Amino acid sequence: MDTYIILAVIIALGFFSKNLSVWLAALVLVILRAVPFGGPALGWINQYGLKIGITVLTAGLLAPIALGKITLDHLKTMMTSSMGIFSLLMGIFVAYLGGRERGF
Repeated sequence: MDTYIILAVIIALGFFSKNLSVWLAALVLVILRAVPFGGPALGWINQYGLKIGITVLTAGLLAPIALGKITLDHLKTMMTSSMGIFSLLMGIFVAYLGGRERGF
């Protein structure tokens, strides 16, 4: 019962804050929890959901490169600035932490 209450609060917060991704994800989880055959799907989402989500987000971030909106000259200009160097170092650090899975 606690699960439904927590997810209902998340749905309400997501709805009122107009965050479609949050309330829709929570609603899907409530539906999967309520139906008898939802257990295996919830287990699969629990096991692979984060990795799939990060992959989709990464693809979204790389899409401008695939579309040709970001060129090598643009990347060179960005990476030689102080903000670009800082961003690159932070990206390397985050990739390192991500490669360690959940073992912070």
